[in-house]
Amino acid sequence: MFDPKTLLRVPWSKPGGFKLPEGSKSEPKAAIAALPQQLSLKRDDGLASISFCLAGGHLTSWVCKDEEQLFMSKKAVFVPGKTAIRGGIPICWPAFNDRNLPAGKHGIVRTSEKWVVEALGMEGKDPYVVLTHPTVFFEVDSATKAITGYHFEPPPSQAAVPASLSLKFSLLPSTLRLEMSVRNDGSSAFAFSTVLHSYFSVNKMPVTVKGLQGLSGFLDGKPFTDKEPAVAITGATETQRLYTGVHSSVTWETAAASFSSSNKKLTVRHQPLPFCLRSSLVHRIDAESRARSAD
Repeated sequence: MFDPKTLLRVPWSKPGGFKLPEGSKSEPKAAIAALPQQLSLKRDDGLASISFCLAGGHLTSWVCKDEEQLFMSKKAVFVPGKTAIRGGIPICWPAFNDRNLPAGKHGIVRTSEKWVVEALGMEGKDPYVVLTHPTVFFEVDSATKAITGYHFEPPPSQAAVPASLSLKFSLLPSTLRLEMSVRNDGSSAFAFSTVLHSYFSVNKMPVTVKGLQGLSGFLDGKPFTDKEPAVAITGATETQRLYTGVHSSVTWETAAASFSSSNKKLTVRHQPLPFCLRSSLVHRIDAESRARSAD
């Protein structure tokens, strides 16, 4: 019989000291003492593991093939309702950036302490965990369906649309599957945007990104169509590319780390369903921006 206690563990050896799975070749990007308690999900065969904070519903580590795949800021902090963890995979919902500030810049759940573990289980040999954020009540413009305000408790004197969010992390031998589910328990529709704002760890620059040729979007805020078979990101200048209509896989590759004989390569795939969100964001900051962020 499956015992969930064998999956959930606190992966801290001491405050601020991150404990990687035994035999890992890569060192953690940060030793973080200012974050809430983290839990880990590990495969029985030792091929992969993840760590996450319930605060913010935030994935903070994905170790695959003994190598950390995510970047975490050395100065990451969590302030409820104000400051999200920098690094890992934060979830932006129900808004991205400042396009709908009444719904919160980057949304409201990445700084929320209300996340809970909804389920733990196994699908074959692959463990998974489901995190759920309880109901949020949205004020919605009846004409545009845009969110105009939100409440964590039922508002006493006005109609609001109740909605909840779930994240499922499934840990395969060489794949991390992330599934997001939004549930509308009201009678009115509402418009939202969302981003799995992933911070991937690269061994060294430059990074080559493939799978975006022919796609349109916004380059540093201006409309463009990418005509190149590969995008080379050097880090010399800040780059922000938002692509829409992404139907295929996007792959990035970087040179090998000192302990590895092969290049580091990662592929992002969308679930092939017609109603899936199909946008991708590539963002790389330059030295000046890094100095401002202290990372």
